[in-house]
Amino acid sequence: ITGYKDAGERRLARDIGDILADAIPHAWVAADAAITFVPSDRRARRKRGFDHMAKVADELAEALGMPCLPMLEKLPVSDQRGLTRAQRFANMAGAVRTSPGMPAKAPGHVILVDDVYTTGATLFAASDALLEAGIPRVFCATFARVP
Repeated sequence: ITGYKDAGERRLARDIGDILADAIPHAWVAADAAITFVPSDRRARRKRGFDHMAKVADELAEALGMPCLPMLEKLPVSDQRGLTRAQRFANMAGAVRTSPGMPAKAPGHVILVDDVYTTGATLFAASDALLEAGIPRVFCATFARVP
């Protein structure tokens, strides 16, 4: 993830998407479902030159034959690395909201993807925003898990 995200190894997006596709339960793949992702904030996109999860989500959507819909915006927050669980949840409180591009008709459910699961703070914030916007169910998938 670090090589892809911070060292610009963009070619890894397809591999990460394919690995995620192999891990997604078949029950999550449905005609009325969509893929979305936790976006990078503007500062991170500017620094990296791309939104690392947008590309992974596109690759995952292609592998699963599902649409990828950018539904979320992330406000600037402190880097989560090095923060305690409580600090991470406080850092992410209110930091994710639905984007103006949110579809008028909500998908039946969404598969929300992110790169790393550490405490769940980012996924909780993103899932809450999607549920509040009327998405009936949100399933989460990450590429890596930090113990």
